[in-house]
Amino acid sequence: MPAVTSEASSCPVCGVASSLACAACRQVHYCSRPHQKEHWKMHKTSCRPWTVKQTDELGRYMVATRAIQPGEVILREAPLVVGPKQATGPVCLGCHRPLTFDLDRGQLTPPAISCPGCRWSLCRPDCDRWHSKAECRLWSRVSRPADLRPGASGAAPAYGCVTPVRCLLLRDHPEAWSSLTSLEHHLDRRRQTALYRLNAAQLAGYLTAALPADCDVTENLVLEMCGVLDTNSFEVRTAESKVRAIYASASLQNHDCRPNTRHVFDSDYVITVRATVPIAAGDVISTSYTQPLWNTAARQQHLQFSKCFTCHCERCQDPTELGTRLGSLTCTSCSGALLSTEPAAAAAAWRCDRCGRREAAPQVVARRAQLTKTVQSAERTVPGLEAAMESLDPRCSQRAEVAYALVQLYGTADGYTWKELSADQLRRKQQLCEQLLQLASCLTPGQSRFRGVLLLELCRTQRHLLASRGSSNADEWDKVEGLLKEASTILQHEPGWTEELLGEEKLLKTVHESCSQKNQPEKNQNKKKSKAKRKK
Repeated sequence: MPAVTSEASSCPVCGVASSLACAACRQVHYCSRPHQKEHWKMHKTSCRPWTVKQTDELGRYMVATRAIQPGEVILREAPLVVGPKQATGPVCLGCHRPLTFDLDRGQLTPPAISCPGCRWSLCRPDCDRWHSKAECRLWSRVSRPADLRPGASGAAPAYGCVTPVRCLLLRDHPEAWSSLTSLEHHLDRRRQTALYRLNAAQLAGYLTAALPADCDVTENLVLEMCGVLDTNSFEVRTAESKVRAIYASASLQNHDCRPNTRHVFDSDYVITVRATVPIAAGDVISTSYTQPLWNTAARQQHLQFSKCFTCHCERCQDPTELGTRLGSLTCTSCSGALLSTEPAAAAAAWRCDRCGRREAAPQVVARRAQLTKTVQSAERTVPGLEAAMESLDPRCSQRAEVAYALVQLYGTADGYTWKELSADQLRRKQQLCEQLLQLASCLTPGQSRFRGVLLLELCRTQRHLLASRGSSNADEWDKVEGLLKEASTILQHEPGWTEELLGEEKLLKTVHESCSQKNQPEKNQNKKKSKAKRKK
């Protein structure tokens, strides 16, 4: 690992003042290359391009210690805790695969079984990847077994207890317990929330009564664990399961509605965090707990309910949402843009940027509720969503959400497969992709998954358009290949995308060659005619 000159510090091997810093993290200094190599076995576990800082406002958060390039891995780590989401149906505690419950017989549907030791659900007797012996022993001692039957919604409330208990089991592992309890739980802020009352009634009440007294479990401790989970956990989706997980380091990323990282999970729930844009030394490393196409009001409402904080990022403080005007509505007096006078405050008045007319927050909320109702009532078909888009306010964020849904339907829905799309429909999908990419460049720039998916969809659309015209124009095909190359750079690290990207690359090459071959006789004929004219 090369060393670079930096501020002087002591060499960890010999203690001599040194100015050659580890190039990977810039945190450790050495007097020489031999001492750097000698120390590597100890240093490699903590060698990383970031450090942890703390303030009263942000708590503990990650800061880059050197320049980090787009696509570079910032961290990769296994979870501290992983388990079922709070609202979930029956799942296997060994692998978290969904199971079914036979309500008539009052039992899990075979081949799923109840664990012989603790009576919790397993997909098979030997599935114990995440169902530890310690967990099994603890649940076998409860005074009242959990009721695994799902309710009318399909969720079985008992499963909400599993992950908090897995948190409590970390008390037997001091280092992991220290990492877990160092995370924010915001319990004081949560006490007046509906989620706190739900956790107190359904989880804390049951666990303090059912777990043995020698477990030393109090209602407040259970609620702290629920707060840690609600504040810091990631929703993890794999091919076979949907769970929530907490990570010692990744959970320290600060939230930002315009994040500079993205993350993926493998089948063992190991998280990999990569930079999406250039990150300078000293920059805060951030992730997002919200969706990019949500407007500021929707993002703030979600963060307040689930994470118990108000976001003050650049996007949330900007009435225009970084120039996209995604959160605005059309003024009913002059067709100008109606913008919030204080975006992060739900009760703030709104003001037209053209005529200055003000509108009270309740009126804006009512208009937005009607827009949401329009989208929710629309048929999830191309005609249904196109009709809904026509009736929506041309400035509202719901239009962008509908546009993204249409991008996914054009080319896949019945009657709208790629082979069935007309030239006009292909151009419509191209238009939607280009509009959304403009938004993505502002809201999730660089190597974000959102941009990657849109680039791939635009690539496919333009390939079909060129094929329908039989184009052999090299510049046009180069542009399509450029789209695929950028999409591949972004999506190659996403689980399940490699085969799809390779398939598109092969198809693009085949179609391009086919169009070129079809046009070759015409090109040859034109050359002959041109040559004949010159002879004359």
